[in-house]
Amino acid sequence: KMVSIDTDGDRTIFFDFLSLSLGKIRCFDIRVQLYTVPGQVHYDATRKLVLKGVDGVVFVADSLKTQREKNIESLINLAKNLAEK
Repeated sequence: KMVSIDTDGDRTIFFDFLSLSLGKIRCFDIRVQLYTVPGQVHYDATRKLVLKGVDGVVFVADSLKTQREKNIESLINLAKNLAEK
């Protein structure tokens, strides 16, 4: 079950978290810890904290044309944060 903090505006203020155990693959126990973080750039410190020790990243963009610039800004910020790791 996804663990989330409810806010008045239904926005993520820190992160949401889901832990999954997927069983064994070739004798390896597969665990996934999924975090969702706020997209707004002013939550940069939260995203940096969640990126510590990460093995993979999935970037999810809003498909609305009106969100294109914000998507690009978030992707650039992600690249910058990963480069600093």
